[in-house]
Amino acid sequence: NTTADEVISWYQAQKYHPDEPVQAAIATYRDIGKVDQALRLALEYPHLQVARKLIREHLTEALSYFKDTHSRLAHPNAEYALGIAFLECGRGLDAEPYLKHALDQVKPGPQRIAVEECLRRLDRELSKMV
Repeated sequence: NTTADEVISWYQAQKYHPDEPVQAAIATYRDIGKVDQALRLALEYPHLQVARKLIREHLTEALSYFKDTHSRLAHPNAEYALGIAFLECGRGLDAEPYLKHALDQVKPGPQRIAVEECLRRLDRELSKMV
């Protein structure tokens, strides 16, 4: 029984980081009822389609887990995950401060691009509401 932390350690030690192994792990944990392990992976990779689906399916648990991780552990990805979770449940105004703070924290690279895209999408959605 491999834990999500073991999957993360293995994955981060690899030379290349395609999305497929993490997506498969999240889906597997979800399918066997280990939502806590799936959420642990979703915390690290909330932008993945399977992570977003998990968040939508287990919204209350996801928000609780990400909020707890943010307040208790100050995990560097918790704000990004919270922003994604709020986006997934249609709460853009709640997502915005978390995503903006995540953007300030993230280094240049794919994750920064993903956060910027979330903020652009959110800006478009919020401007339609005005």
